[in-house]
Amino acid sequence: GHRTPPARSGHRCVADSANLYVFGGYNPDYDESGGPQNEDYPLFRELWRYHFVTGCWQQIQTDGYMPTELASMSDVFVCGGYNGELILADLWKINLLTFQWSKLPAVMPEPAYFHCAAVTPAGCMYIHGGVVNIHENKRTGSLFKIWLSVPSLLELCWEKLLLAFPHLSTLPTMQLLNLGLTQELIERLK
Repeated sequence: GHRTPPARSGHRCVADSANLYVFGGYNPDYDESGGPQNEDYPLFRELWRYHFVTGCWQQIQTDGYMPTELASMSDVFVCGGYNGELILADLWKINLLTFQWSKLPAVMPEPAYFHCAAVTPAGCMYIHGGVVNIHENKRTGSLFKIWLSVPSLLELCWEKLLLAFPHLSTLPTMQLLNLGLTQELIERLK
């Protein structure tokens, strides 16, 4: 099977047009992290990539120092959280021009806190990981996708095309052009 990132919370995510990147995080219950013998325990010092087209995770080897202090929350879109009694599934947005908060009509598929989220340029939010049970301190490695607004017709068609033809990214560029894909769409496959 495909390898996936271990369950974690407090990590960071960022997305580009083709991938979601997950780095850092925390899980004191993860056995394979090396336990107390690992100088970074229980923090993760690793980078994972989720490719939107293939739906596959890949651990990325990086060069140079990766700080272990990568355990924090996001700030423009806020989702989930813990209010002292309940784990929440709400989605909120703050407009940084007006400093106006607004609750979004969507909710997270699974209430969580200490998770991470990233928004693609097309307005799709990916939510990864977090604590999902306060009493058992249970973490998840789930990845959820939520559209924050109605996607464009291009985005809807693109998603449908990728679902119908999952191996599209393996075709040569000339064949993709002959099929009618634009150069911009071909770049998104990379």
